[in-house]
Amino acid sequence: MKIYSEHLENGCVEALLLIEPQEAAQWEEIETAVNAAIARYAQEKGLGILLFPRVLDCDEQDDGAILLHFEAAVKPKVTLGQYKGLSVGVPRKEGERFAQIALEKASENAAMEIPALLVERRLELMRLQRRNDVLQSASYQTLADVWAILRDCSEQLEFPQSPEWLWARAMELTSHLSAEDDRSVDTLLSSLAEALYGEDYEPDVLRTVGEAIEKRLRRREETDAETVAEELFALYLKTRSQSEEDWREEYRLTAAELVRTELMLDAVAEAEGLEVGNDELQRQAAALGEEYALTAQQVLELTGEENLRFQLLRAKARAVITESAVYR
Repeated sequence: MKIYSEHLENGCVEALLLIEPQEAAQWEEIETAVNAAIARYAQEKGLGILLFPRVLDCDEQDDGAILLHFEAAVKPKVTLGQYKGLSVGVPRKEGERFAQIALEKASENAAMEIPALLVERRLELMRLQRRNDVLQSASYQTLADVWAILRDCSEQLEFPQSPEWLWARAMELTSHLSAEDDRSVDTLLSSLAEALYGEDYEPDVLRTVGEAIEKRLRRREETDAETVAEELFALYLKTRSQSEEDWREEYRLTAAELVRTELMLDAVAEAEGLEVGNDELQRQAAALGEEYALTAQQVLELTGEENLRFQLLRAKARAVITESAVYR
C-alpha cells in the first residue's frame, strides 16, 4: 500500500492511498479490500480505531490496483472522571429523567477532544431520523400536495398573488383539511377553489383545480421515495423558516452532546471490561427481528454486527452508571 497524501486535523484524517494489485487480489470484493486498507493505514499510523470512515473516491485501475480517497474521525482519548455513585437530584422512580441526569454528569466529568467529523456524522443521522419522521407525517404529505396544487393553479390561471401569499393559503388550508371530517374529492376541490378565489369562484376554476390535482397524483406515482423524502424535508424546513444550514446549526450542540455521551460510554465499557458475547448478540438480533418481522440474520445484515455490538456495550455501560447513581 502506498500513501500519496494525508492530512490530520481536529481529530479527522483524510488520505489518498494506492492499494497495489497483489493486495487487492487477496479480496473478492472491492469493499472488503477498501476496509482492510483503511484498517491497515490506521494501524501503521498508530491512529487506533477510525470512526465513520467515508470513501470520497474509489477508482479501480487497469492493472487491478485501487486508488482510494477516504476520510474518517480518529477515536479520541477519553479521560474518565467519576461515573459511579453519582448524586442525582431527582428520585430514581422518575426513571428516564433520573438516568439522563446521571449520564449527563458522567459525560461532564469526562475529558476529551471531540472530532468535528463525529459531530457532522451525528448531525447527518439526526437529519435522516427527522426526515423519516416527516415522511411518515400525513400533515406534511397534505401540505406538500396543497402547496403544489395551488402553485400549479396559479400558473395556469395567471393568478396575480405572490408565492408568499400562496404559501400562507397552503398552510391555512392544510390546517383546515387536517381538522375536517369530510375529506371527499368534492370538499378538496371546493376548498382549493375558495383558497384561490374566495367563495365567489367561477365554475371553470373547479376544472382547473381538478386537473392540477390529477397532475399532482401522477407526479407522486412517478417520483421515487428518496426524492419525495427530500422534498418533504425541504417543506419541513420552510414551515420553520429555516435553511438547511440554519437547522444544522440549531442542532449542532445537541449532536456534540450526544457524541460526547457515546464516547464516554465507550470508555466506561472499556474501563469496566464489559463484553458482548455472540449468544447475547444473537438474542438481541432475534428480539429486534420479532419486533420488525425479520429474521435475526436479516437484523444483523441491516444494522451491522459490530454496530449492534456497540449498542449493547453502551447499554451495559449506561447501566453501570445509572444503577450506581443515588438520589441526594
